[in-house]
Amino acid sequence: GKLDLPTIISKMTYEPAKCFGLSCGTLAKGAAADIVVIDPEKEWTVDAKKFYTRGTHSPFVGRKLKGKAVLTIVDGDVAMRDGIVE
Repeated sequence: GKLDLPTIISKMTYEPAKCFGLSCGTLAKGAAADIVVIDPEKEWTVDAKKFYTRGTHSPFVGRKLKGKAVLTIVDGDVAMRDGIVE
C-alpha cells in the first residue's frame, strides 16, 4: 500500500537501466523485447524444490503468496511459461 504498481514497475525496470546507462527497461520501438507478465491475483506457495538454482534457502519457503510471474520473454523469445523454463 506504499507504492502504486506503475511506480514499482518503473523502479524495477526503467530506473535501474537508466542508472547504469543501459538501453533496456522500456517497451520503446527498437528496444530488446524483455517482458515479464505478472498475474497479481495468482496465489501460490513457495516450494524450494521448484527453485531453478542450487540455493534453496529463503525466508519465504512454505509461505503462501499472492502475485506471480507467469510468462517471461527475453529478447523476443519465451523463456518461461507458467513456471516452466523453456
